[in-house]
Amino acid sequence: RAVIFKIAPVTNTQTLMELYDERGASLFVTGTTRLMWVPDTSGSYYLSVRPQGGMTSFGCADTVGYNLLMETPEANFTYLPVVTRNP
Repeated sequence: RAVIFKIAPVTNTQTLMELYDERGASLFVTGTTRLMWVPDTSGSYYLSVRPQGGMTSFGCADTVGYNLLMETPEANFTYLPVVTRNP
């Protein structure tokens, strides 16, 4: 199933989201305000959220942290009949 991470933008900050496996190795899956990923196997995975490189500020003076949302949309399957025709 697909997993979707969403983040509300923080003022004056460009966000970078990255995924890691349980050993801390990068999965090379990134996003800014939205990241969609379909895991190959079940397990523990970690989401890193930080300002993008080169950004020296973090939000504005009265904003700290991120608001994260994780969704696992329902998978809808449609089974169609297979019709074969004998010549």
